[in-house]
Amino acid sequence: MIGTTLSHYLIEAELGRGGMGIVYRAKDTKLDRTVAIKVLPSAALASADDRERFYREAKSAAQLHHPNIASVFEIDEAVPSDAPHGTQPSPFIAMEYIAGGTLQEKIQEKPLSLPDAVKIASQVAEALKAAHAKNIVHRDIKSANVMITEDGVAKVLDFGLAKTNQSTMLTRMGSTLGTVAYMSPEQARGQEVDGRTDLYSLGTMLYEMVAGRLPFAGEYEQAVVYSILNEPPEPLTSLRTGLPMQLEWIVNKLMAKDAEYRYQTAADLLADLKSLDLSGSGQTRRSMPAATAASMAAAPLKKDVTGWLWGAAAVVLVVLGTSLGWLLARPEPAAKPPVQRVTIKLEGVEGVRFPVLSPNGEWLAFFASSSSIQGTGIFLREMATGAIHRIEGTEGTGREHLFSPDGQRLAYTRFGNGGVFTVSVPRGLPEMQVETGRISYWIDDDSFVFVDPGRKTFIKHLSSNEVEEVDLVQGELEPGYAAVWKSLLPGTDVAFGHILDRTNPQGRRSILARVRMKDGSVVERLESPIMNPDVVGGGYLTYQQRNDTGELVVRPIHPETGDFLGPPLPVFGEEEAVVMWGTYSIPPDGDLIYRNDSNSFVQSSESFWVVNPVTKEKTFIPLVMPPQGQSRSIELSADGERALMSIGTGGAIDIYLADISDTTLTQLTFSARASRASWMPGEQEMVFTETDGAVQAIYKKRVDAAAPAERILENGEDPKVSPDGKLMVFERTVNAGSQQLWILEMETGQEVAIDSTGEAVNMGAEFSPDSRYVAYVK
Repeated sequence: MIGTTLSHYLIEAELGRGGMGIVYRAKDTKLDRTVAIKVLPSAALASADDRERFYREAKSAAQLHHPNIASVFEIDEAVPSDAPHGTQPSPFIAMEYIAGGTLQEKIQEKPLSLPDAVKIASQVAEALKAAHAKNIVHRDIKSANVMITEDGVAKVLDFGLAKTNQSTMLTRMGSTLGTVAYMSPEQARGQEVDGRTDLYSLGTMLYEMVAGRLPFAGEYEQAVVYSILNEPPEPLTSLRTGLPMQLEWIVNKLMAKDAEYRYQTAADLLADLKSLDLSGSGQTRRSMPAATAASMAAAPLKKDVTGWLWGAAAVVLVVLGTSLGWLLARPEPAAKPPVQRVTIKLEGVEGVRFPVLSPNGEWLAFFASSSSIQGTGIFLREMATGAIHRIEGTEGTGREHLFSPDGQRLAYTRFGNGGVFTVSVPRGLPEMQVETGRISYWIDDDSFVFVDPGRKTFIKHLSSNEVEEVDLVQGELEPGYAAVWKSLLPGTDVAFGHILDRTNPQGRRSILARVRMKDGSVVERLESPIMNPDVVGGGYLTYQQRNDTGELVVRPIHPETGDFLGPPLPVFGEEEAVVMWGTYSIPPDGDLIYRNDSNSFVQSSESFWVVNPVTKEKTFIPLVMPPQGQSRSIELSADGERALMSIGTGGAIDIYLADISDTTLTQLTFSARASRASWMPGEQEMVFTETDGAVQAIYKKRVDAAAPAERILENGEDPKVSPDGKLMVFERTVNAGSQQLWILEMETGQEVAIDSTGEAVNMGAEFSPDSRYVAYVK
């Protein structure tokens, strides 16, 4: 149609196309202005009902005048000037022409900075607020339908295809209107929708802006719809560091499966978006919404505990002496109970792990080593006197120390799954209760739950010495996955744990699980990736995001069912280190005991400098790193605005995209075995190394968390692609460790060794700008 006229519009260029038509840039020959023309297929108005609906809805949309909505100038039908005689007229909508690009295009380049994402979401919410006030539901909010002007203003397109509350539901070609990945659950089911379906789609779009990928994606439409209806999205905080928890809470509320639990109006959403504090605190300028009134009271430290804690001196274990409940409350600032930090003096020991306080506050048990107190083992500190002694017979490794409810027994796991032992406190000797497996939690003073190294769950009764298998319905578990139960909801049979991938210790994937233990019910899979859930009195659950080195968060739950009542919030502030599993414990009253000494191996952040080699100018880049994160390699983009980073986290290593402007990271790989990424020409793709045991391979993928990776070479590592994109230099290890430098011709796949002496050490091999030479250190 380029060069032809449609009515009085001269078609100049095609701007884009989709399932609902083609968009052209055109000149309005009557008013001498540039417009955008959306031409719909002739079949779109095949029936009288379709025609009536189209004109009714387009006329309603034409009444929308808002700075964040693309204005509709005209709706009509016409035959292109060059069409053959007898051609049916095509319906079209003449709209405001917007110079710029779509939001989808911006996201494909890289995830947006947090201020930009919130700004755009707020502008789209303003557009929806205006439309919903006139009873117009868009039904197809997505990043491809949002234009970003050259001045950075968001404008929503396609309100001419919206749906008024008075119009009938339309299904075309067997699928509900709207792009599948952005559909609300009720829209995916083909049900009647209202403004809340637009808010769900906006939540999906906000998730996409922050994560650089859609929350639900798949090769098949049916799989995407299933996820929308049944699965929670992966937490944003597990995909990108440095996010305020309130931002994730807002996205979760927007994407609630049940419309009744979403924001009910765009105005409500705008109020929360405007209150967001993106300065890095992770909190809002106003208080967080209350999770439940019954659980807001903060419990101070027990009086019989504070006396001996305040007399301590050495910082080895730190106690936060306030219930975690206030983190989720909504009191005025003056009403927030103070956090009491006290220290426990542990003289003569080092390497303290698995600290746990007895229920009556008399004893502190922990694993440690000591040169003055008979080597390694489990130690007890008498809190009244400060005296420390090692429990005889606990040499080696003790872990998961758990006091019985009456505090008379201490149970622990020997090694990883080396059986469960109990010992009478304070001077008893260990007694083996089960030969293999690990303890989960005490049910009462006589019984505890444990799991074996496989997939089975048991209850051990001490008085009868009987072991009872619990017949749980776990569903289809992938090979190597097993449930590990961790904590019991007091007064119920509801247990929390995680389903863990044991086949890949460095890249564990875990799923938060819940079950009613006594009736052998189906194991519920709640969220992923989450580990080490622990119930806290008063209706809270703590857990670690992603893995054993993940951020520790607290979340309100129903005290009888364990259902979530609010979003997770960080336990620690920015001034604290993120603790590692085994270095903390949380007694039922909510006090937090954790190791915080100068020898701590926990690291919560790392930064780097960028140096201009010409001017010698240095720029400090303060990154918000993952817990335990340490950078292994960094490669800046040509414009210096982005960097590919290989980051190790507790034994695992993956590739992240660093946005220099807002100092946040977006995780690009999730294998826990990917490293040494480098840019490809154009800087929209990268090549990297992935290790599977002793085998190393080179992969290529777009710089997008959701993009699939393509294996391009076996037995290679540390790749660099030439500026012209034709060659790749890489390292190959042969003959029991001998290193060789090779060149791969990208188009033909031909490989040539350029240094096969066995003495070549590839210390950052680099191509010359003209792609003719390779420089490397030998």
